[in-house]
Amino acid sequence: MSRRLVVCSLLLAPYLLTVATGSNAADRVPVVGVIRSSAYDPKDPSIPPARKALQELGYEEGHNIRLDIRYADGDREQIRQIAEKFVEEQVDVIVAPSEPALRAAKQATSSIPIVFMAWEYDPVAARVIDSLSRPGANVTGVSSVQGPLLGKRLELLKEALPATRRVAVFWDAYSRGQLVELQRPARALGIQIRALEVKSGADLSLMLRRAKKEADAGFFLFSPTFFSLREQIATETKLVKLATAFQESWFAAAGGFLSYGPDINEATRRVVYLIDRLLKGSKVSDLPVEQVVKFHLIVNLKTAEQLGVAVPESVRLRADEVLR
Repeated sequence: MSRRLVVCSLLLAPYLLTVATGSNAADRVPVVGVIRSSAYDPKDPSIPPARKALQELGYEEGHNIRLDIRYADGDREQIRQIAEKFVEEQVDVIVAPSEPALRAAKQATSSIPIVFMAWEYDPVAARVIDSLSRPGANVTGVSSVQGPLLGKRLELLKEALPATRRVAVFWDAYSRGQLVELQRPARALGIQIRALEVKSGADLSLMLRRAKKEADAGFFLFSPTFFSLREQIATETKLVKLATAFQESWFAAAGGFLSYGPDINEATRRVVYLIDRLLKGSKVSDLPVEQVVKFHLIVNLKTAEQLGVAVPESVRLRADEVLR
């Protein structure tokens, strides 16, 4: 095990929930191993919705379930090591919220059930599952259709900023496929894409300044790397005065201009539902992949004001949430 993984595990110790289950303390506690591709984050906003969903299904943290959440800091080798460690420890379910995590988990085990979350890729097109109705092997999960989602978010950005003709699209190694998917809706909307690769937090500032010179607005693709940098991204897009669209609501909450994507709370509940079914004895082969059907548009009017942007009433009325 690498030094970084050891350090990460030690840092996470207060957050790992160890418990006894039922009335008999000798009973084995079900363990759910979560592979987070992003960097360790004590304020990780994805965890509270999962804990709430578990509580709604009768799981009491500290009594009848244990979550083992490990972060890989964007390192694919660390992702592989975490997956192998979970198999070695014989966890009951592995949760893979990113494509690299799913691939690593599938390579590490063909018997432990894996529940994936596919926001940034099409799992069928990526050939990590056979189909949505019969994903195959030991895998199931929750997915959204990425192509139409990308196009809809770009359309909403253009509606919010009608004069937009050039959009700076920020991508990285995780989101390369989304960049390809975005080309078609961009052409249909008459938008020219300026693709800017972001490799690190230090690289981000340079790319944002470049984007301000070359584009009318910004557009971040979904990536664990960008998730880790969400507060820096929200802060610096305002500093350079670049109105930017995101997929995750966490960016809008952190100060981003606009977000449109899957309802995170609902998607998390579906993931936890699948975990619950597996822990109660369902065969993973009997659980088809669930499709996210609920999406949220969030507009941050406070940020819009700081950027000097007047958001059209049509966009405000369509928003599921307006932050002021």
